[in-house]
Amino acid sequence: NQDFARRTIAASTEIRRNPIASKPPSVSVENATTSKPKSSDVKKASRNALSFFDRFRKSRKDYEDPEDVQKRATAKRDSRPLLFKFNEGFTNAVKRPVRMRE
Repeated sequence: NQDFARRTIAASTEIRRNPIASKPPSVSVENATTSKPKSSDVKKASRNALSFFDRFRKSRKDYEDPEDVQKRATAKRDSRPLLFKFNEGFTNAVKRPVRMRE
């Protein structure tokens, strides 16, 4: 009876210390491994970037010239027809033309 009581008390204290585990861990202290990973298991980040912002710069093969991008946008805009044009402003002010595209 006393032996049973000791086991019950030991189990209840273990549950209070570790409420997730339903039974005590079966790994002995001698065979337990440390949480420090081996150096061969850890992958180090590449050191190609010299500063924080170098990571966000595009490489030369992905680089697009801003003038080319603007020319393509202008050509795309000019391919659509002009829907209508009106003068913006009040009658007593200088008016400027405003063109509305699709």
